Amino acid sequence: MPEKQATANAKLAEKYDKEGVFPLVVVLDNKGTLLGETGYKKITPKAYIQELNSFVK
Repeated sequence: MPEKQATANAKLAEKYDKEGVFPLVVVLDNKGTLLGETGYKKITPKAYIQELNSFVK
C-alpha cells in the first residue's frame, strides 16, 4: 500500500475507530458526519443492507 494511503487510513482510524474494532463499517454523510457504525454480523446480505440503510435518516 502506498505510504500516502496508509497515512490517510491511519487518520481515519484515529477519528472513527478509537477502540481498534475490526472489521468496522462506518456510514458517513457527504460532510463526514458519522451516521452509524457496525461490524461483522452473521445475517443475510439483505438484512445487513437494511441495517446500513437504517443509519440514513
